[in-house]
Amino acid sequence: MGFRLPEYQPNRRNNISELLKKVAKAALLTIVPILIQAFVERYLSDEERWENEGSDSDQEAE
Repeated sequence: MGFRLPEYQPNRRNNISELLKKVAKAALLTIVPILIQAFVERYLSDEERWENEGSDSDQEAE
């Protein structure tokens, strides 16, 4: 009863590397649009609030 090491397979490392690249690309393609959408929604909501604050001060001046 002996312990046998698996045979070295040079293509296997390349396959794992390619798989990791595909997973990373898929993750970025999923996460980046979500982050952009959240940033834009936050920016636009802040911009609307600033416009309202500016219009309030304009009304007070009159």
